[in-house]
Amino acid sequence: KSKIFISASYFESFGLTLLEAISAECLVVSSNIEAHRELISNPSHFFDKSDSEKLSRILISNIHHLGEIKKFDPKFSQDNIDKAYVGALG
Repeated sequence: KSKIFISASYFESFGLTLLEAISAECLVVSSNIEAHRELISNPSHFFDKSDSEKLSRILISNIHHLGEIKKFDPKFSQDNIDKAYVGALG
């Protein structure tokens, strides 16, 4: 089972993959784009798309705490993720 999910997207219209990673209790580290900022509340887990050094620092600083990751906000429950996904499909 994965413990870390990294999204280095330059653009996303909706962060479905982030929601899935959150639901799977992964540490989510992502590029600092609007779609990701809407879903992730911890600004220390964002990196500029061109800053691989920052990405490295985030991973190193969190690698020893992966077992402490808990489920996030209930709004990211599987039921809510399913509803958001169906809603996004129109």
